Formats: sequence, C-alpha cells, structure tokens
Amino acid sequence: MLSYTSYGQGRPVVFLHGFLLDSQGWSFFRPDEKQFQSIFIDLPGHGKSADELPDEIGLNFFAEAVCEVLRSLHVRTYDLVGHSMGGYIGLQLMQSDCPPEKLILFHSNHWADSEERRANRDRVGPVVRQNQRRITESHQQVRLSKNS
Repeated sequence: MLSYTSYGQGRPVVFLHGFLLDSQGWSFFRPDEKQFQSIFIDLPGHGKSADELPDEIGLNFFAEAVCEVLRSLHVRTYDLVGHSMGGYIGLQLMQSDCPPEKLILFHSNHWADSEERRANRDRVGPVVRQNQRRITESHQQVRLSKNS
C-alpha cells in the first residue's frame, strides 16, 4: 500500500505529484479542512513509497495503486489535482473503474507524448531505478535546508 496523508472532512480531493517529486511538494497548499478531505499520495517509487516499484511500470500501474488507496479509504467520489506526471495518471484514472469527477491538470496536458519524449523517459527509467534512494534522500535534504 502506498504512503499517503489524509486530513479534513468533506469532499475528497486527491493530490498527485510529478515525476521524481513526492507528496511533500503540496505542503504549501492547505485546502479548508471543513470543506475538503485532502489526500496527498506518494506515488510508487517516490517519497515514502519509494520501495513500491516493480520492474515494469506504466500509467495503468500508477492508476491502480491510487485506486487501491482510495478503496482503503472508502472513497468513491473525488476530485483530483495532478501535477505533471500526476496529471497523466489522473487522465489514466478517468478511464479506470475509479475515475475522478473533476480533474485539474497542473503543469500537465492531455496530449500524448511525442516519440522523442517517450524515448527520453524510457532512457531515464533505469537511472532513476538505480539511484532511487539517493534521489529521495536528496529531495529530503533540500526540503530540510529550506526549513532551517
């Protein structure tokens, strides 16, 4: 099960971060706790879900992992805010058995990637997988230095 933080009451809103980031990237954003249940998920291979990454991954894998979190929280109706890769996952969720009612794309789009972008992402995958722990630790150090 993925790591997530949930707080507040009301209409559920799921926040999905971008590639190589984690749910802490949303720490600046605090919706009204009386109106919204905010759910911040660390996607597989990111943040506190860094160990949740199999060898073969794709948008279906990420979407199903998000649905699993939502099922565990008994969330059936929700809205989603997706940053970058989180937006692509949101689009994939629109075609799943647990689609969001509303989808906000933040620094993302609904167009398919070009072959060049897809090839670049495929090249980066093995490097990220090999250095996953170092990338996560690096993000945490940057966050700590900003807070001190």
